[in-house]
This record gives sequence, structure tokens and C-alpha cells, in this order.
Amino acid sequence: MPDPERSRKSNKRERRNRSLKLLGEVFTRIAGEQYYEALVEPGEKIQLERERDNQHDPWAIRIENRKFRQAGYVPRRISSWLAPLIDAGKVWVEGKAAPPYGAENKSVGTFILLELYLHRKGRRILRQDHDPEGAMEGLHQAVVAIWFEIDQWTDPEAVSALSDQLKVMDTEELLPETRMLLALFRHRAWVVRKQAREREIEVVRETLKRIRIGKAIFYHNLTLFPLISGNGGKPEYVLLKDAIEKEKAEVREVSESGSIPELLVENRADSPILIPEGEILIGAKQNRTVNVTILVAEKTEHVIPVSCVEQNRWSWKTETLNASHYATPGLRGGKIASSQASRRSTGRPLSDQAKVWEDIAMSISAAGADSKTGSITDALEAAKERTAKYRQKLVLPEESSGILFVIGDEVLGMDLFDSRRTLRKLWPRLSESYFFEAALKEKRKKALKSTAKEFIRGLPGIVQMAEKPSGYGRELEFSGQDYAGSGLWYNNRLCHLSAFRIRGGEQLSGRD
Repeated sequence: MPDPERSRKSNKRERRNRSLKLLGEVFTRIAGEQYYEALVEPGEKIQLERERDNQHDPWAIRIENRKFRQAGYVPRRISSWLAPLIDAGKVWVEGKAAPPYGAENKSVGTFILLELYLHRKGRRILRQDHDPEGAMEGLHQAVVAIWFEIDQWTDPEAVSALSDQLKVMDTEELLPETRMLLALFRHRAWVVRKQAREREIEVVRETLKRIRIGKAIFYHNLTLFPLISGNGGKPEYVLLKDAIEKEKAEVREVSESGSIPELLVENRADSPILIPEGEILIGAKQNRTVNVTILVAEKTEHVIPVSCVEQNRWSWKTETLNASHYATPGLRGGKIASSQASRRSTGRPLSDQAKVWEDIAMSISAAGADSKTGSITDALEAAKERTAKYRQKLVLPEESSGILFVIGDEVLGMDLFDSRRTLRKLWPRLSESYFFEAALKEKRKKALKSTAKEFIRGLPGIVQMAEKPSGYGRELEFSGQDYAGSGLWYNNRLCHLSAFRIRGGEQLSGRD
């Protein structure tokens, strides 16, 4: 049973915390948790208790879960400076458990965030003294000066580099308050990075707000709304298919044994290579589709996240893969949503592979295709006759850098690029995937422009920077109740944006 007195103290801490100044956060693991049975769940508030009578470590700080059961200790490299400051009443500490960033299981240990607040008695820690006494006080004043100086810095990489360099100063000979500030510089770098992202995301939002919708074209049931973006100009990258054909790029398995959710891209070109989300790569051990839009830097190798679109083959067909078709919008929307959810929980953008295969099976069946290996490309090829009229009637407007596809009042999805040239090159393969889903639906009236406007209008409010991008540039996520989207921001240009309508957490199937 929880101790009422301990609960009362915990509540008192929370009330006291509201009046204290937050200095920053320290991210670390729980030490010694293998010796205790108590579990700490991600996001759970933890209790921190000083053990002044600990025979093995006079600076020990015990960690307890919400039921006040011991889960381990604060690592000694932190408690050695934190405990003296707690004992002196200079700082107040609160903590919570966090998931292991980028890890898929808890074998690496439980991570915690320690929030450090400056108490009234500790105000002198940040006081600047222009004539300090003694070497240790002098070093502390130098660190304090840097602490305030970086308030004006806007480059997160500069702050991160400084944080890494300052780590070498951290020795037990320094004052505890000096060591605390040195530990908190990493958090200061994170804050600067977050502020830089917020400024950049505002530029992205303004770019999205400037997207114009052109005159619609219509056939049978499918309405195409041309999208005109202010980006324009010559692309600062080469497309993967062009690079492969010019032998400037190669896509292959990551190893001899291969890995279903990963492929290796080698860029031999002098320019970055753009690999748009949804592009299908065929060959090697099985066909895949790209999970998120990725820009691979020049003269580098990069592992990209993919999904299998050929369920019944895991054997060598060719040594390398080539850019082929495009995945259907129904498949792409669900894949993006599950990949982004996976990244938030595991750090890796892995799709719900079972759902991808389920969608492909439905497409193969609807197209009446004969596919021994369960490949989406067989379904797309089998539907060529059905989509022929769409190809003839729906010609890409010259001014378009993107297209929004609508059937009646149902948005299938959109693809927008930073250049008309890019869209023209991709159009034959990209449009075929949308025509495929349209061909499976009944005749509908021409869509209203208001449907397109409503969809575009919702994008600025749901865009965010991916926490752990998969390649070069800034990866964008469009995640909302009715949306799933992926994008890439590079050199102040929206290189690619793909977005789809979803309902109830499930991507529309594209079939009536």
C-alpha cells in the first residue's frame, strides 16, 4: 500500500515546483536497475530520495516508481554533483521515465529525464562575479559567462559542438554547481535546436499557405486539381531512376542475407539523389516501396526504410534494384501513418508490413491479376487497359508542380514537388497509381474546388519536423486525425510533399 506520508510529500513537491525556475534537463539511464524488480513505465513520474546513510556511496540518490518501490539509482557521475546541491538546498529535482530513444526494447535500460530547478538558496549559482576568488570559482565564472552568452546563439550545431567540447572539463575537482551547468549545456543545445526547428517550420507553413490550385480537369470519376507552388527553378538533386540509368547510383540489399525493411543506396553522383516516398524498387530478393521521402547526399551510402510489396518471394532475382512503378495512394497513406507511429515508439520508420500485404492482396484481387509472388506491380500492369482512358484524357497541365486527386468528395491524395520538371519526369509512373484506384470506383460527378481547398488548408496546421530524419535535409511529417503525409524540406525548398486522407486511423481502400 502507498505510504500516505510519502504521497503528501510528493504533492508538496509539485506545489513547490511551480514557483521554481527551471534550469534544464539531464537525460540518463537508471543505474543498477537489474538488481530491483520494480518497473518504471515510459512517461511515469519517478520519486528521487537522497540516501545520506548509504555505506557504499555518500552521494546516492534512490529512484522509486509511482508506487514508491525502488527501481535503481541516479548514476554516480551525476549524483556526485547533484546530491551536494540538493543537500545544500540550492536545486530541486523532479524526474520522469522516458522511452529509450531509437531503441526497440528495454535491454539497453530505462531512460529518465531529470528536471533541475533553481531554488532561492541557489541563486548565486548564476550570479556573475567579475572578480572571483580562487581557481575553482574562476572556472565557474567562465562557465556562467558562456551560459549567458549562448542565449544569443541561433545555430544548434554550434551549441552542440560547444557542449561536446565542454564535457572534457567535467572533473570531480570542479564545484558541484559548475559540473551541473556543464551537464546542462546538452539541454541548452536541444533548446536552441528546437527553436531553430520552430523558426524553420514557420517558413514551411508559409510555403504551404502559398500553394495555389489551378483549373480542374476531369474524366469519368477522377478530378485532378493542378497545384502551383512558389518554389520553381531547377532542382538541386537528381532523381533515383535517372541516377541508376546513368550508373551514378546503385540500390542493393544491405547484406548477403538481406533485410526486408531496409535497402542500401549508393550515390556516386556529384549531387544529392531524391528518392520520393511511394516509389517502387524492383529486383534483388524482393520488390520494395520507399517509406518516406529521402535525399541521399552526394558520394555517400545510405540505408533507407522500405516496405515489401512482393510477399511471396525472398530469393535473388537481380543483384540490384531499379525504380519502377509507384505504390497506390491507399497503400501509401497507411504505410506513412504506421511508419511515423513506429518512429515515435522505436526511432525507426517501419511500416505495418502485414497491413501493406493485406492492401496489396486486395489490389491484386480487384485488378484480376495473376501474381504468383503477390506483387503490387502485377496488379498495376493488369489494370493497364482499364486506366488507358485516364491516361488519354487527364494530361498533366504545363504549369503544375503538383496534383491533388479527388473522386467526388473523397480526396485520394496529392503529390507536390519543388519543380515542374520533377513532376513531369515522374508523372507517367505516379499518375498510373492514382488511375489504378480510380478505375476500381464507379462513375462520379466532377469534384468541387472547395474540396481541394479544404484539404490544402489543413496541411500547415499539422506539419512538424521529424525528430530523427532518415536522410539529408529536413524530413516533414503531416499527421492529423484525417491526414497522413510525408515531406522533405531542403535549402528552403519543399522538395516533395505527399499527403493522403485517412479516416478513423485507416487509409481509404480506394474501392467502393
